[in-house]
Amino acid sequence: PKCQFYQTTGIHCPGCGATRAVMALLHGDVLLALRNNALLIVGGPLLAIYIVRQNRKPDFDPRATVRTVMIIVTVFVVFFVARNIPSPTSSPFAPVSTAK
Repeated sequence: PKCQFYQTTGIHCPGCGATRAVMALLHGDVLLALRNNALLIVGGPLLAIYIVRQNRKPDFDPRATVRTVMIIVTVFVVFFVARNIPSPTSSPFAPVSTAK
């Protein structure tokens, strides 16, 4: 599926390349998966581990949840900006083009 945000604006969103990254990972190509969407490949498992660890704690701290959400939003914004600088087509964080 094509990213509607990218189709409309020409700018890569944080999720652009996620499907290609997962497919590359399923085929054993970790480097291509990282190139397509490093946030998903690295951040996804880290977030899952964090959630599992938080759910095992008996005490609940709402401040920790707010702090975690703020960190996640900040990471998404930084990744969004990084993958579009210097331009959406030449950024090292931009997904690999499939156009032929």
